[in-house]
Amino acid sequence: MYKRQPLLFSYELAEDADDSRRVWTALFNAFLHPAMERFLYSAEQKLREHKARNPLLIFRNDGQSGRVARTTAIRTYSSGPRGGLEGGKALAAHYNFPRLLTMDIGGTTTDIGLIERDDVRSCRYGRVEEVETSFSLCDIVSSGVGGSSIIKTNGNGLAVGPESVGGEPGPACFGLGGQEATITDAFLVLGLLDAAAFFGGELKLDPERAKAAVMNEVGNDKSLSDVEAATAMESAWVTKVADGLRQYTDMTPDTTLAAFGGAGPFVVCKVAEALGINQVVIPGMAAVFSAFGIGFSDIGHCYEATLDSNDDVALKTALDTLAEKARRGMFGEGFELEECRLERSLRVVENGVEQVHPLSGESLPAGLSADAQIIVSVNASREMPHSQMQGSFGDAAQAAQSQTTRRIYCDGSWQELPVYRISEQPAHCVTAEGPAVLEEDFFTCRIDADWRFEINEARDVLLPVSYTHLTL
Repeated sequence: MYKRQPLLFSYELAEDADDSRRVWTALFNAFLHPAMERFLYSAEQKLREHKARNPLLIFRNDGQSGRVARTTAIRTYSSGPRGGLEGGKALAAHYNFPRLLTMDIGGTTTDIGLIERDDVRSCRYGRVEEVETSFSLCDIVSSGVGGSSIIKTNGNGLAVGPESVGGEPGPACFGLGGQEATITDAFLVLGLLDAAAFFGGELKLDPERAKAAVMNEVGNDKSLSDVEAATAMESAWVTKVADGLRQYTDMTPDTTLAAFGGAGPFVVCKVAEALGINQVVIPGMAAVFSAFGIGFSDIGHCYEATLDSNDDVALKTALDTLAEKARRGMFGEGFELEECRLERSLRVVENGVEQVHPLSGESLPAGLSADAQIIVSVNASREMPHSQMQGSFGDAAQAAQSQTTRRIYCDGSWQELPVYRISEQPAHCVTAEGPAVLEEDFFTCRIDADWRFEINEARDVLLPVSYTHLTL
């Protein structure tokens, strides 16, 4: 006997005249749905059992959130990195960054995105594994390089990733069985990381294991010392990260680089120099910034319908139908439609070209072809309480305080550099010049010569370059 399976027609999932794209969208959704359903409904049930007062909300890759039952599986694809872009959007608006290039480096990947003119860069037909889908997705590119990426010899050079040791066993210096060399091992060999204070002191690093991995994977093959091999690994790692950013977008004079994720701040000055960027921002919650950014989302859903005929009567019918769907959908989220913000628009597709028109009334814009395909969109959203961004830059009147130093190999020699713990700084704005080490429990950043840093009262960090010979 065959097990009965749910059936979903592709046209019920997306308003898209492109059959191939719509079918691929349905296939991706069918693949993702069972695992998502099991995991999320199980999580929701556990919350109910523990008498949670608020419903479980799922953040989506369109930047909005909704309850599990009202979340389409494919819309959760790459939603985690989108959280970083939502946080970046709030950061850019607060500090008036006209163009914010985001670099979220974790253990395995570097997720790259762009906020320009207070808007997240997106693709109308977002791609999943290079295949177009019917839904708009934010334009996030993942490069296979992170803090746990394996670095090994490759001919005359070094290969960085995309293979990774992950969190388990992790880099060799974790002492959990890993033997391949990673950038984390290299930074321990170079003195950037404190073996006793890594991850807030919860994980003790093993310098000898790091040296052994660096020598076995790189040093011995190239007849280099452990320090020389680690320096070569740093250079290759920086190049790989910078190449990914360069391939994603052009670097302009008004571009600010945002570095977050556990490995994002490591040597961000070197990455910026490679790109010709002269300003970097590190959010105060850098290690968990993508999770923090999810908190800037609102509860919302988009409803679409294709007009049967290109006239105002068909438009009015479609708007009424979509409004009723929006009313029911938002009621399911716990809100009346009158409490929500409605945004209406038209997608006009003609000769393979799509244009989006805002819709303020109930009449079609003049000049639309009778043969054009017109899709009406109604987005209903309910604004939720958000974190309030605070702090400003340019007001630092006091020198940052350093309680200790660290012996670090950089710029071709061992140097005793001051270590600035962010948590030990006064509540107001402070500043200092590089070279130095900037550190908190869950990230470490090397401030190179010719750079300085400013920490404001929100614990956000701005790194402006101190020289002017950068070229784009």
